[in-house]
Amino acid sequence: MMPASPFLETIVKTTKSFLLTVIACAATVAVIITLVRADAPATPAAAPANVSYVNKTAGFAINPPDFPTAAQGNFMPVAFTAPARDGFGSNVNVMIQMQSGTRKQYVESARAEMRHINGTFNESKELEEKNKTLKISGREAAIINYERTVNDVKLRFLALAVFDSEKFKDEGGKNCIYLVTCSALASEFDAQKEEFMKCLESFTLINTK
Repeated sequence: MMPASPFLETIVKTTKSFLLTVIACAATVAVIITLVRADAPATPAAAPANVSYVNKTAGFAINPPDFPTAAQGNFMPVAFTAPARDGFGSNVNVMIQMQSGTRKQYVESARAEMRHINGTFNESKELEEKNKTLKISGREAAIINYERTVNDVKLRFLALAVFDSEKFKDEGGKNCIYLVTCSALASEFDAQKEEFMKCLESFTLINTK
């Protein structure tokens, strides 16, 4: 039997790390802005074709660094957050986990962890059947729907786990699990669920070789 899934614990830990990184980076903001302004257009312009991230709502585009990945540890390469309401901002993040085991074991571990922390694992018969055959970019995948209370705030989550056994097969044999997690206040989740589903459905693995 596979150890309990760390998907909830790593989300909390990496989110804290992400916030600390943002604070640390603030010390260099003035220098970065100066460098960008030196080459930037005098007024806002359409996003260049060679920019990899465009946020039309906020009105900016940027090329983030291509940080390396490794066949160990868990980390969050990207997170998207909305303004906070009632103490919490809806968000979507992508975590990369290295873990042995099958899709079925991963879902079972997530279910067990929900029981352990008094959360609610929402799984209809339809979703259970879908998770038996779901594939993203030819890789096994599963949708995980759950609720939990964090600091007296009731939250609801919708996550997509994609299992890529090929990415690091020569470095220990563990799955590279892409965990895309959408979260919102439980009271606001239904209003955002359609957008969350569109987000998860857009997730694709790309060939980087």
